[in-house]
Amino acid sequence: MTCIFGSPIVFLLAHLGVFAISSASSADNISESFVKFAVVPDVIPVAPSALAKVVYPGDVQVLLGNEVHPSRMIIEPCVSWDGDVNSYYTLAMVDPDAPSRSSPLLREFLHWLVGNIPGNDLKTGETLAAYVPPTPPPGTGFHRYVYLIYRQPGRVDFNTNLLDFTTEQLRVHTSINDFANEYNLGVLALSAENVSEAFINFGVVPDAILVAPSDLAKVVYPGDVQVSLGNEVSPSRTIIRPRVDWDGDMNSFYTLVMIEIDLPTRALPLLRAFLHWLVGNIPGSDVTKGETLAAYVPPIPPPATGLHRYVFLIYQQPERIDFNMDLLDFT
Repeated sequence: MTCIFGSPIVFLLAHLGVFAISSASSADNISESFVKFAVVPDVIPVAPSALAKVVYPGDVQVLLGNEVHPSRMIIEPCVSWDGDVNSYYTLAMVDPDAPSRSSPLLREFLHWLVGNIPGNDLKTGETLAAYVPPTPPPGTGFHRYVYLIYRQPGRVDFNTNLLDFTTEQLRVHTSINDFANEYNLGVLALSAENVSEAFINFGVVPDAILVAPSDLAKVVYPGDVQVSLGNEVSPSRTIIRPRVDWDGDMNSFYTLVMIEIDLPTRALPLLRAFLHWLVGNIPGSDVTKGETLAAYVPPIPPPATGLHRYVFLIYQQPERIDFNMDLLDFT
């Protein structure tokens, strides 16, 4: 097998209709494809900004949305990306259309999972789930097969006692987005365009703010439960306030805000916006040294009201502010 090594980072195979796209895909083209084939939001909340290279034996290359017959995918492919030799990565391959796209009751089926990959040396990574080739059930139409590369915060001690993928029954209902949040894996090399698009796709613009930010803060709840763009987190994991970090100027002050914009429901947000947390005069990004204006209140969405959007925002202040506590009463 000949592997053609490229220099991208994350990519998708949609076993679906052909979509012509050049190998030197722009971030806009990639994002358009991920949305066109509904990988966003079916698998991940926001598209990556670059592609990896995936080649099956016989020089069968995976592109954005091209059709590949399952008979050409029996042997695991050669996968490459522009990996930092001093970093570790996780590779995942999932099928969000099990048993069919119209009835994805087993979403997602995990086909392959390798962690602790140094640089892009896949063969020296830690195989958490051995490669299982695609075998879509007869009569279920086209399936989308999605490959994702996540950058790890460091070498990860994966809980192999819980990660048991020895049978096909144990590979169903696997959310790679939840897995990435659980182990604090990187958010797919987000660009400013990705961030803006996610804020618009989920209606945070204009429901909460008029213009999307150009960068992200890092919000992590206890147990390494990371908040990313549009991921689902159970309220039981958010009881204790999270750790929030951003690239703050130590000579500046900031305000941190957490609000809910779907109260009592997204369809009827009569109580928008509910203030969950407010901290001002934060030096740099040290929230512990800021002035708490409204103590943290964990999310408690009313029963049977669907998903709620909780938005964290960081504002840079012009200077240290003398907040009027007589007016700011959030007791």
